[in-house]
Amino acid sequence: MDVAVEDGRIVSIGAASSGSKGADDHLLSNCWISSGWWDGQVDFRDPG
Repeated sequence: MDVAVEDGRIVSIGAASSGSKGADDHLLSNCWISSGWWDGQVDFRDPG
């Protein structure tokens, strides 16, 4: 998924531009994204 963010707000969500051929054929209307508690502060190096 490509998520476009402007001024801290999600302005569009779409199939990944670098995805596999035909990725844009999938229905995206039921997709959702939530920052939840992560809020962009996750350190993926720490598995705990």
